[in-house]
Amino acid sequence: MFQFITDLSHTLLSFIKDDPVRPEISKDFRVSDGRVVAALTDEEQNPEAMVCVSFHDFVLEDVEGLRKPSTVLIPE
Repeated sequence: MFQFITDLSHTLLSFIKDDPVRPEISKDFRVSDGRVVAALTDEEQNPEAMVCVSFHDFVLEDVEGLRKPSTVLIPE
């Protein structure tokens, strides 16, 4: 099953601690201001894959660009 995580209370968000790419980015940052974590889970709700997505109306030049505000809304 595919899930969008948009709040800190979601149980799958605890797996972010295992992020091999950007472990320094906090959980609350990943689900705030046009950001979401997408998770693919098996039948028992165990994560098989997770990706953090930041929606912007411009192309990011570096990681610091993630901090710039965007007017793009998260799709429902």
